Formats: sequence, structure tokens, C-alpha cells
Amino acid sequence: MRQLLLNGLLRDDATFDNFYAGKNQVVLDYLKNPSENLIYLYSKPHAGLTHVLQALCRINKSCLYISPELSPAILENLSQLDLVVIDDIENIASKPEWQNKLFDLYNQMIENNKKLIIASHVLPQNLDIKLLDLKSRLQAMLLLTLEELTDDEKIKALQSRAHHRGLNLSDEVAQYLIHRAPRDMAKLFEILGYLDKHSLEENRRLTIPFVKKILYTEPFV
Repeated sequence: MRQLLLNGLLRDDATFDNFYAGKNQVVLDYLKNPSENLIYLYSKPHAGLTHVLQALCRINKSCLYISPELSPAILENLSQLDLVVIDDIENIASKPEWQNKLFDLYNQMIENNKKLIIASHVLPQNLDIKLLDLKSRLQAMLLLTLEELTDDEKIKALQSRAHHRGLNLSDEVAQYLIHRAPRDMAKLFEILGYLDKHSLEENRRLTIPFVKKILYTEPFV
């Protein structure tokens, strides 16, 4: 029941179908069917770590997505699951109980031959973790990197997401958004959703004049 409740909090749009992989396709393919049980997934901010982790839980029935914002008690008795994914691990720096519980979970997943994926915007050797045994185990995990998209790839990602929404996003409008809106993909997708809403309400195509009108006359960006 706990697993069902928590996985009910997964974002509706967190799927692989609407995630533009670009140069990260090899990493994503491996994560879907890994040969290693212990994986540390690293990226700079805004590369889509949370989206990827939640998408993995959507394709694995015996999986739980966890954030350090939750009580460390959530880490107890999880070794019956095939996969546990933990996001934003850098946020346990000031949480000794979280560190102890994670150390126990790590060992339990090994003992039960289950998979553990930990994600962070900080490399394992740079984590501010006081429990040195835990830090050494995190450093021993298979390190994979999710690369940030180039501007050209961001345009393709926007166009792919627009296509899933039934929108036609031209190269010109996509370029306009890339160069004038916040650069991270989460914000760009949020803006796209906002434009989609207004496009439907006003029965207008996404042209540069229309985008300018919405973004600079409405309290959004």
C-alpha cells in the first residue's frame, strides 16, 4: 500500500515516450535493463534526472521512487522490491538518520540481489556525507552521466513534446523560446504548456507574434 501511495505521486508527464534522449540514449537504454545492480546517476541541473527516475518507476512494477524530503523511515523494508530509485541524494548531507538508513538499505539490496539507483547533481566523491562507509559505497557504484542537451537538442525536445500535445512548433518559434526564455528544460516545458493552453483558448497557431503577446503581456516569465 505504501508503494502504491508513493508512486501515485509520480508526475503524469514523467515517461520515456516524451523524454528527448539525444546523446543520452545509450544511458537510458542501459537504465531500462541494467546488468549492474548499483548505479549512481549524475547530471548537472536541468538535464532531466527526476524525469528519468520517475519514468523508470513507470516501466517497473516493483519499483519505488524516493526523495530525501520524505522521512528516512521510508527506507525500511524495501529489499522485497526489484528496484529502488532515490533522487537528490546531495540533500541528505545534514540528515544523519537518512545516511544510516540508506547505508542499511544499500547492504540489504546487495544481499537480496536487487537494484538501487541513486541520482544527484553532485559527483559521489564530492558529496558532503559524514558517514564515510556510506560515502565509500556510493563511490563504488557504477557511475553514469546524463548529459545536458545542446541548444539544437533542446529545440528537438521542445518540438517532440509539442508533437505529443498535438501542437506544431516551428523551428523559428522554438529558436525564439530557447534564446529568450529560461534555459532549463523543465521551465521550457512549463512555458510550452502555458502557450498550449492559450493557443487552445484563442484558437491561434504558435507564431512568434502570438508567443510574444502571451509571454510578455501575461504574468508568467
